[in-house]
Amino acid sequence: TGEYPGTKSSRKAAAPAKIEDDEAELDQPGILAPAAASIVMKVMHGARMVRVDLLRRIQGLARFMTKWTKRQDRDLHRMMCYIQDTKHSKAVGWVGDSMTDVGPLVCSDSDYAGCDQTTRSTSGGFACMRGPNTSFPISAVSKRQGCSSTSTTEAELVAAQHVISKMGMPMMHLWKRICTESKCQTVGLGVLLDNTAMLEIIRGERLIHCHSYRQDEILVFLRTMESFGVRVASLQHVLEGYKIADEIARHGAGASTFSDWWAYKFEVYDAIPYAGALSLIHIS
Repeated sequence: TGEYPGTKSSRKAAAPAKIEDDEAELDQPGILAPAAASIVMKVMHGARMVRVDLLRRIQGLARFMTKWTKRQDRDLHRMMCYIQDTKHSKAVGWVGDSMTDVGPLVCSDSDYAGCDQTTRSTSGGFACMRGPNTSFPISAVSKRQGCSSTSTTEAELVAAQHVISKMGMPMMHLWKRICTESKCQTVGLGVLLDNTAMLEIIRGERLIHCHSYRQDEILVFLRTMESFGVRVASLQHVLEGYKIADEIARHGAGASTFSDWWAYKFEVYDAIPYAGALSLIHIS
C-alpha cells in the first residue's frame, strides 16, 4: 500500500470474487495497472498446482492487463484478501490402489455468459487419477471460451470438448504407455460432465427428489417428467400437494411435507397443517 497510494489493506473475504453494483468510477484507469501482471502471474504460478479455486478469478483478471481499470483493482484486492484468509487451503491427493485399478478422470463445467462485460462463457476442467482408494490431482484449467454460446447446453459442450481433447486424451495416451511398459491392464478414461446426472435420470439410474411448493408448479414438473418417461421419486415440502394428491399418487411419487410451518412467504400462503392428512384421504 505504500508503493501504490490509494490501495486498501487486507480484509476477510469468503470468496475470490464478488459481484457488486457498477459505478462510473470503476471504469477509470486502475492504480495497480503497473504491477498487475506481476501480481497475477505470481498467483497463477502457485494456483496451477495447489489452489485451483483461484484459476477462475485469475483468468478473469488476465483478460484486462492492457485495459486495467479500478474495477480490476477492486477484484484483485478481493482475490488477495481471499488468499490471505484461506492460506490453510491446499490441494491434497492420495494413492491406495494398484495400477490396474487406477485410471485418468476428467471433469468439465462452464458458466454460461459468466462475464458481465462480454457475455462470454468460461470452460472449467479438472483432471486427476482416480481409483477405489485413489484420488490424485493432475491439473486444472479455467479458460474463456472463444465462441459466444447461446445456451447453457452449448457452453457445457464447448467446455467438455476442450477438457476431453486438451486434458483427457493426453493423459490417456500417457497412462496407456505407462501401463504397457509395466505390463498391466489399462483403465479407460473417465469423463464427468454437468449433464451426467441428467443422463442417469433419463436412464433410470438416478432418482429425482424435487423441492416444491405450489400445485401448478408441481403439476407442470410431473407432466414434463412424464413426457420423457421419467418418474419422480419424491416431492419435498410439497405444501400445496394436498390439492393434487390424486395426481401425485397417479404419477407414483412420494411426498414429505410440513405439519407446523406455513404462510412464511408467498409460495406457501395456501399451506395448511392438515396437508399430510388430507393427502392420505385423497389417495385412499
